[in-house]
Amino acid sequence: MDQPVQLLSYQRLKSKSTFIISLQHGNGTATPIYEVACLSSNPNLSISRIQPTYHQQQQQQQPQYGYPPAPHPYYQQHQPYPPQQYPINNPPIITTIGTVALSSMSSKITISIHNIPEVKMKRPDFLASGHRFTHPRYGTLEWKESDLFEKRFKLVDSNKTVLARFDKWKLPEQQQQQQSKSSIWGSSSSSSKKKKKAWAFQIFVNADPVLLDWIIVSGLGVVEYRITSDKEWEEELLGNDDDDDVWSALLG
Repeated sequence: MDQPVQLLSYQRLKSKSTFIISLQHGNGTATPIYEVACLSSNPNLSISRIQPTYHQQQQQQQPQYGYPPAPHPYYQQHQPYPPQQYPINNPPIITTIGTVALSSMSSKITISIHNIPEVKMKRPDFLASGHRFTHPRYGTLEWKESDLFEKRFKLVDSNKTVLARFDKWKLPEQQQQQQSKSSIWGSSSSSSKKKKKAWAFQIFVNADPVLLDWIIVSGLGVVEYRITSDKEWEEELLGNDDDDDVWSALLG
């Protein structure tokens, strides 16, 4: 299997109303990229991007992640996010970029993203397990269950090119052994027990920030649908209260 261009991981706990999706770097550290709020009514999820408030230094030309270039040049070439450190006195800006709403009457998923208030994600037919939607630039895309029992998804285009995958992922040793500390949101972890498993979106194309937003928002939509429709999925995807705190686990 090809190496991903970018890998974004998260852990989600039942006791938390929010969780962070972080971009993993080749050196074992991670940068928070998205904050996801779990809501008690529609929409079910609200997804925000985390952006620094200070002036970014000019990006280096050499990629810093150790991943090879994407093999599909027809997607816009874009340098992945550089590693960022957020000083305590310069907290990041949290900007909502999308939502996920599930239907109580059908398998339909409705997402909003950027200036598009409603995008329908539907199953191609009654027996299909995937959800298909239309992207304004890349046409028909579909999240498909690549392995039902292992709880894996893949995002493919109309040419069956794999753009992204969703799967279990093991946190780097550096993050597993990280000492408990306060986060930039004022949260802290008192647990010394580290949860080694996380979940990750593996990105196989050079996605610009807008396409990356589409991948994450739509991917969270299909995952949330499976959580609400399948108790086994809920138990697998949502960590127990005794698991490691999501903030310290994902902040490298």
